This record gives sequence, C-alpha cells and structure tokens, in this order.
Amino acid sequence: MICAHGSISVDPGRDLDTVSGAFERGKHIIRGGDGCHSVTLFECLEEPGRLVLLVEWESVEHHRRFAESPALAEWRSIMGPFFTAPPETIYLRKIGSA
Repeated sequence: MICAHGSISVDPGRDLDTVSGAFERGKHIIRGGDGCHSVTLFECLEEPGRLVLLVEWESVEHHRRFAESPALAEWRSIMGPFFTAPPETIYLRKIGSA
C-alpha cells in the first residue's frame, strides 16, 4: 500500500468550512476509485492556505489509473475552484509505525 500526499494551496483568507464542505461532498469520488483505501484532508497549522490530502492506494498504478479517469475531473470540478495552484503530489511508502 502507498500513500499519495497532495499539497494543495488555497487562498489563506478562504473560509475553511466552505472548503471542508466541498471535500465532504466530493470525497466519495476518490474513495470510490479502484484500490483506494482511505482519503483524508488536513489543514497545515504552520502555513495558512496550505492543505494536505492523504490518499491511501493499493499501489501507485491504482492512483495513476484514477488520475487518468473521468472521476478525477469530477472531483476537481468540486475542489478545483479553491486551488490557487495545481496540487503537488508525492508518493509515500510506510517503512515503520508505532
């Protein structure tokens, strides 16, 4: 299993309840992707206007298939209006936990 870490920039003056509401309306789109195990949105406390989207996928390939599907466009139609720049995504693999 891998985790896709998406760094998302939004207007720091934006009401985060509005952003969170949009996420709640659209999270089922990502969660419905083949190989998706979980999706969580975080607010960065040190950087106003920075959100982090963590999505656990069965594999990088599962995420890439989702990213090439119409579902991504559907999700972006809900969340994209809040972005001030394209999200930056990196892949993480767990190597330890407590």
